[in-house]
Amino acid sequence: MNYTENYHLPQWVKSDRIMMEDFNQMCESIDAGLAGSVQTSDAALQKSDALEQKTLDRLRRLAYNHYCAVQNLNPFPWQMGIFHQEPAKDGTGVTGTALWNGVCFSAKNPAGVTLGGLDNYMEEIAPMTLVKNSLANCTTLKVNFCVPVTAYLSTIDLCGNVRDNVPNTPFPARLTLVNLDTGETEISHLLNLAQSEANCALINNYHDCYLAFHAGQHYQLRLQPLAAVFGGDLHLTSNDRSYPIRAVTANDRAITASHTMQEPVGSSGGLLIVRGLVHGGALTVKWDGQAVPLQTTRMVQIPDGRMVREMVYFRAEPVPAETTFSLHYDNNAVGSFLFYDWGAVLL
Repeated sequence: MNYTENYHLPQWVKSDRIMMEDFNQMCESIDAGLAGSVQTSDAALQKSDALEQKTLDRLRRLAYNHYCAVQNLNPFPWQMGIFHQEPAKDGTGVTGTALWNGVCFSAKNPAGVTLGGLDNYMEEIAPMTLVKNSLANCTTLKVNFCVPVTAYLSTIDLCGNVRDNVPNTPFPARLTLVNLDTGETEISHLLNLAQSEANCALINNYHDCYLAFHAGQHYQLRLQPLAAVFGGDLHLTSNDRSYPIRAVTANDRAITASHTMQEPVGSSGGLLIVRGLVHGGALTVKWDGQAVPLQTTRMVQIPDGRMVREMVYFRAEPVPAETTFSLHYDNNAVGSFLFYDWGAVLL
């Protein structure tokens, strides 16, 4: 009996007597060889899929980083396979919006609500205590509040006392607005709390800011000292006679936006990025008429100090040379949407 060179399978000649053991052993060898080939093929396929996924993830990261690098350039440079739109500056293809402090929005407030000062809705958790030249012993002012409508406050009013101050010495402090319902910071910027007196009682010490809040959301306003230039303590107040809360002028229309890109050739996928703040209501994002899944989201800061939600959608399939992006927002009974910008990058 002869045998094959590679797998030692029997090769009978005419004079051989075929034995059951030889035949079964041959079949077992063939079976084992086939199984090994399948496992090797599956392992190679899995390795190839993993490598392809890793490459795709890297391309998406590269595309996202490139988009972030150019989105705030003015004018936005023309490039193949990328678009960016800030609808407050360019409303092409966008309907149903109004402007709220320079950002497109839609909001629906409950009827019959009369607003007064912030002191009608707030609870002080902790004052700002100041120990001169000892920042570690200073504490942050914290105030909790919830306002029944989508509204804003343009100025905060501080009261308290100042001791051992060198007049007009810069006093930096960070103002943040934290949404307690989501745990996210929605506003963060610096104020200068410098005082003109060496020792005084503070009454109606106003500081311009822009605090926007959404109907029924629970917030904490924090004012953190970043220096210890004098001693004393500070509290927040806001009443009807100074700077009251202003309800957002009603704009309860649905927001729609659409943009079509025409490229020389199709693409293998891409990213669609929407930035804004959504509270209640329903936001739908589509690509060529089909809803695309939200893949990742985070809070980012825009140039005016406000924090907005960045929502990134992936499309992992071939994209035609002419492709259309769209979004639609309904605020339903009580909801609001600050629509800052959107754009896309093709892969």
